[in-house]
Formats: sequence, C-alpha cells, structure tokens
Amino acid sequence: MSSFANKANMRELLMHNFYLKRPRLDKLFEETLNNHSLIVICAGMGYGKTQAFASFLQESDARSDWVQLSERDNNISYFWEKYTNIAAASFPELETALKELGFPDTAAAFSKYAAIVDNLAAVPTRHVYVMDDFHFLKNPAIVRHVERTAHTLPVNANIIIISRTLPQISAVISEQAAIISEDNLRFTKEEICAYLRQLHIPSSSQYVQSIYNSTQGWAFAVNLAARSLKNAKSDKQYTLRAMKGNIFKLIDLEIFTALSDELQRFLVRLSLIEHLNADLVKNIAGDEALVSEMEGLTEYIRYDLFLNAYFIHSMFLDFLRQRQGLLTEEEKRDTYQKAGEWCETNGYHSNALEYYSQAVDYSAIIRTFNRQNRHIPQDVARCALKIFENAPETAAFENPWFPVTHLRIAISMWQPEKSMELAKRYISAYLARPESPEKNWALSWLYGSLGTLRLFMCTYTDVYDFDRYFQKQAEYHSRISAPTEGPPDYPIGAWALYVGTNRPGAIEEYIGALSRSISYVSVPLGGFMCGWDNLVRGELCFFRQEIDEAEKYIKQVIVKAQSCGQYYTWSYALIYLMRIAIARGNLHEAETVLQEMDALLDKSQYSTRYAIYDILAAFYYLSMGLPELIPDWLKQDFKPYVHPACIEGLANQVRANYHFQTRQYEKLLNFIESEHSKKDLLLSRINAFALKALSLFRMKKQREAIAALTEAYRLAEPERIIFPFSQYAKNMRALTFVATRSPDCAIPREWLEKISCKSSVFAKRQAHMLEEFRRKNGLDCAMNLSPKEKKVLYALSQGVSRAEIAASQNISAGMVRNFINSIYDKLGVDSLSSAVRIAVQQGIL
Repeated sequence: MSSFANKANMRELLMHNFYLKRPRLDKLFEETLNNHSLIVICAGMGYGKTQAFASFLQESDARSDWVQLSERDNNISYFWEKYTNIAAASFPELETALKELGFPDTAAAFSKYAAIVDNLAAVPTRHVYVMDDFHFLKNPAIVRHVERTAHTLPVNANIIIISRTLPQISAVISEQAAIISEDNLRFTKEEICAYLRQLHIPSSSQYVQSIYNSTQGWAFAVNLAARSLKNAKSDKQYTLRAMKGNIFKLIDLEIFTALSDELQRFLVRLSLIEHLNADLVKNIAGDEALVSEMEGLTEYIRYDLFLNAYFIHSMFLDFLRQRQGLLTEEEKRDTYQKAGEWCETNGYHSNALEYYSQAVDYSAIIRTFNRQNRHIPQDVARCALKIFENAPETAAFENPWFPVTHLRIAISMWQPEKSMELAKRYISAYLARPESPEKNWALSWLYGSLGTLRLFMCTYTDVYDFDRYFQKQAEYHSRISAPTEGPPDYPIGAWALYVGTNRPGAIEEYIGALSRSISYVSVPLGGFMCGWDNLVRGELCFFRQEIDEAEKYIKQVIVKAQSCGQYYTWSYALIYLMRIAIARGNLHEAETVLQEMDALLDKSQYSTRYAIYDILAAFYYLSMGLPELIPDWLKQDFKPYVHPACIEGLANQVRANYHFQTRQYEKLLNFIESEHSKKDLLLSRINAFALKALSLFRMKKQREAIAALTEAYRLAEPERIIFPFSQYAKNMRALTFVATRSPDCAIPREWLEKISCKSSVFAKRQAHMLEEFRRKNGLDCAMNLSPKEKKVLYALSQGVSRAEIAASQNISAGMVRNFINSIYDKLGVDSLSSAVRIAVQQGIL
C-alpha cells in the first residue's frame, strides 16, 4: 500500500483544484518503474515533480519510503540517521542491522548493506524509495551510496530521485538511469484546458494559449494563473499579464494574506525547522484546530501518512522563510526548543544540538552531548564545539556541566594545547568563585578531564604527571557531600600502555603514575580506572611473551572490573585472554572467552559492546588464518583516529592483520606510512614495523624488509618485546631465516634465532588450533586446493624433490615454492607431514 493512500481517514493529499490528475504521467511513471531501477525526475522549482509522483503513488499498489532531503543531509551521520529511521518505518526488522552497520562507505561495508537490503526481495509488492530535493546533496559519498543502492536493489524495488538539477552520477551520465524531465512535466494545452474546466472557469482557446505562452506549462504558475482567473471580477487579460511578475508577491496575495494571523505565524514557525513530524507539528501548534486549518493548504503542504510527517512545497517554504521577521524571539526560541526535544528523543543528535543552540538551552545541549558514546563521532563533536565556543562566558557558571562538557569535546577532537588552555582557564575561574557544591563538582571533573588529557598526551610528551590532576580531582570530590553523576567507565582504545618511547624507565614511570592515580580516584569515584594498572602489566607481560604472568594480571583485572561494573576494562581484558588462548593454541579457552564476551552484550549501558565483540571474534578467526570469517566492517579500509585511545585504533589493528593475510600489501604499507610516520605508541610502532617488514618481504623487497625489521628490533629489544614478531609465525620465521644470511643485516643473530624459534612454536600451535577448529566445524579444507596444487602435494607425498616437480610440471623452482606455501596456507599447516596427513583424512591422497 502506498504511504500516500488512506482515503478513509485523511483528506485527499493533492487537492483537485490545485493538481490535475494526468493519465499521461501516470502511464510514464508505471512504464519507467517496470524497466529501470533508478529514475530521476528532474525539473526546476514549481514544475510539480513531487506532486506528480505523489499523485501516482496515491493510487499505486507500491509501498514507498519518502526521504525529504535538505542541505543538512550532506552530513553523513545526519543522513544515515534519517535514512535508517525512515527505512525502519517500512521494515522494522531492518532497523537494528542498518544502525549497527553504520553508513556503508567502503566496498566491504556496502556488500553487507546490500545483503540487508536484499531482504526486500521477499516483499510481494513493489517498494519505491523516493529521494526528494536531491539537488541539496553535495557530499560525493552520499550521492555514490544512493547510486550504488539503485544498482543492488532487488527487481521489485526502485529508487526515485527528485531534483532541480541533473545529478552528477555515472548512471545518469551513461544514460543507464531513466530521466523524466521538465518537458515531461509541463502542462500541455489540453491539460491546461482540462484544469480550467475542473475549476469551473469558462475557458477559451485564447485563455489557454495565453496561459501556456506565459507559463510554458510550469505547474506552479499554471495553478496561480488559474486561481487568479477564478478570482478576477473583470479584466482577465490583465490578470494573466500580472501573473508574469514576482511569484512571491502572488503567493502573498493569493495565499498568505487570506490566512488567519495565527496560521500565518504558525507556518512561519515551521519554516524555522527541518523536521516536520506530525507530533512535533502538533506540539508547536498547541491547537488541533490550527493544524486542521494548515491541512487545508494541500496545494502547498502534503502529509505523508506512512512517515507521519508534513512536507512543505519548496517555493512556499522559501516564501515563509522570508517572513521569519514576523516572529518574536520568544516564538522562535519555543519552536527551536520543541524541535530540539523531538530530535533528541528520536536520535537526531546533531540537529538536537543545533536547535538547542538556537533556543539558547545549554543544559539541554550538555544533556544531549553527554548521552553520546564515549568515543564521540567527530561530526557531532565539531557541531557541539562550535556551539560552546560561541556561548556567552556566563554560561560556564550557570551549569557546572558546561565547562566539563566543553573540555571533553575539545579533548575528543584531539586539540591538546587548546584543551590545556581551556582547562586552566575554567579551573582558574572556578577557583575564584565562592565555596559551593557546584564549584567542587566542576573542579573535580575539570581536574579529572585534565588528568585524562595529560594521560593521552604522555604518548607524545614522555611526561607522566597525570596523577597530580587525578589527585586534585579526588580532593575536590571529597568536598561533595551528596552523590553526583560522573563518567561511569573508562574508555580504552587499542592499547593500555600509552608510552610512546623505549627510553629506559619510561614504562615504570607510566605505571607508577597510573597506580597513584587509581589510588586517588578509584574508590571515591565508584571504580573509575579500577584494574587499569594490572591491565598495563598484563599487556606488557603478554608482549614480552611471558604468557603465564600475563594471564595472572589479566584475571586480576577481570575480578576488579566485574566488581566495579567497568565494562570497557573488562572486555579489553577478555581480548587479552583470547590472545593468550591463541598463543597457547587452545581452541577451547578461546571459545570460552567468546562466550564470556557474549554475556556482556546484555549490558545496555556498555555502548560499544557489539564493536568489541566483533573485534574479539576477529582476533579469533585471524589467529587461525581465516580472514574471510571476520565481521565485514573490519574488512573495510583503515579509519583515521585522533588518538590511539579511540576504538578505531583497536579496529585498525584488526584491519592491518586482515590486509596482511589477504595480501593487500600496498594498502597496508600506505596506512603504516601515514599513521606511524608520526609519533605513536611504542607497542603500536613495533607491531607496525614488523608488519611492514613482512609485507615488503612478501613483495620480494628483501633489502627494505630487513631495514624495517631492524627498526622494529631497535624499538623492541630494550623492553624485551617479542610477541609482535612471533605472532606472525611462519612468515616471520621465513624473514628471520633470510635475515640471518644477509651480510647487511645489523640485527644480532642470537635475537633472530630466538624469534625464529618462538615463531615456529606459534606456527605449530596455530596449525593445531586451526585443524581442531575445522574438524569440530566439519570444514573440508583440502577441497579448496586447485588441481595444480593437488598434483604438487601428491608428488611431495611420494618423495619427489622440488627440482623434479619443477621439471616434470614445466614450471620454475620458485613457482613450486609458491604452490607449497599456498597449500600450507589453505590447509592451515606448517609442515609437509601435516599437509599430507590432512589430505589423506580428506580423501585427496
């Protein structure tokens, strides 16, 4: 059923004295829908694009989603919120999947999105997505998304683009999309004549020709001309000539001045906002009768029953915006306030912030912002930062949350110097104020935020003084008699050890400052940072490959985090338990960790639980050389992040391993060069240089590979870091083997042999774990071997040498080596004997 059809409960959407039903267009729309997935209705303002297609849908059996676009939709977060909310109205079962996926800005993400959308194929009726006012979209990523969606829709779905300008998309340029233009939409002379008869206006060929010549079939002007003729008492020729004047004047004369003063002001208030949800409109009106009076303007305002929203004709909306001077400041503020409340309730966070800013309601702005994920989207942060920077100085003292939130925003955008200056300014101002609970609360969390900032900065400064600020936080917090709301948890990113140097003593200085910080704030602040020091020691032991000691610390972390409800710390500890299980080759332990993380998915207050679960699962599958099984969003291109503490840093760790395992070496190297050319965390840099060395080695750039391995060694050896090398198993073993025989290699042979030995052990455990996984899940590994690989494996099993295989198959010795490496990769083994054993089990040999 069309979203425009409910004749029994609503007035006709398109008033017949405005719009003539034109069978010619209905037939055109029907034929086009049957033959094209993407249709562009392109014409200037007032050609009746929207009304024409809405009229068609009114009597169509198709279901529809109508997305009314604006300039704000160039913001990806805003567009995706709107898009998913509208899609959920038609298909509630898709809402969770679309929102968790996020905007699909990569090929991998779009593949997952296409699979979700493919569910529409099960719908028995046609489904039409209408993108109205598409000309407002300038963001190439969003335009590209719409076009790609059109190409992946099932046969029973279409995308309709309604636009004033022809979209610059390949399907339009290549003429693959159907174009319905102004020429199609123009009223013909016959239709003008029929329209005049419909309005009971005595028509003549002279009137019809005059209207046609003056309007060129422009629907909006045809309507105004007809109405002018209907109201004219005498000289109709003069009326037609005047119609050529200013259209806004005609709107004012023919429409606006005839409205009651209350309706005029109400319509102008609606022009202030983007969201015209029916509930919001009624709230702003405060009077059902006023809404009913507005609904009488069906020529210029349409109601979408399916979306429960009103849409104002763009020309009429422009006219109303020019009349905003009629409103008092109180009327404007009340409108923005109600719009902000609606947006906040319905998940339009960026718009809620903007509306509250217009309403000068900083308490609401703070509330909206602080409900965001700990890892704040950058577009939301930019919007909020602008609001706070433009706020009057008095706002900082009207609500103690104001300075704390302002500082948090600046930190989230990683503006360290600006954040330091801001923190000191707010602290100085509050210290000068009289004693009060609000003062102590603000100072407590300002010092706490400053401590967090200094913690993040130590990566780059090698200065570990953040404990001093956490001590001040505890001092002021102790002066607050009543319990107060504060951050419920501590955000963790890719690493727990934020040290960026291998300077002797730096790590112990960091751990010492961290332990002191925890002693100051953990108990008074309800477990804040609880277990973090154990987590750092566990992480360090793990990367030194002191696995038993690492496990001891990590299990202590879990006990502490569980007792305090610190879900970020808890889940991060589970990631290390997973990696410990992998390092031991223990499939059962790894699966137990996945089950423990699965239990955390019920914790609704833990906002990133699904992302962390996916990352945990990715480590599990990547450890066994099964990159195809990791969640799709982690197969995407690398994402920039403002600081390694961001969750994207952890996701990028997974992506780096995925790119290496899938042989996307150029992309991986580009990422390493762009992200690690600047100073970064010590463990992150070691891991990056190890991957760089391996990628270059796989690309047969031996000299460059050894140089990168040397850099990784120089960073790692002072702190006895091993795991970033040994985790790459047979790949690292091959590289160290070549390095030991290179006269140019400056790495001590003893270290290379140690890494080779530990890599061999890891490879065997990895192969054992993979074999157990495949046996347990009934996976047929050997069947993936190509015919040539099977021949090579058979020959090897019969004791034929590599040289003999090369000669008999007429291939080079290097090609034989490549075949063997491919066989080992596919079977998840590290030796010929294991490959033969699995091949026999699978019936290949």
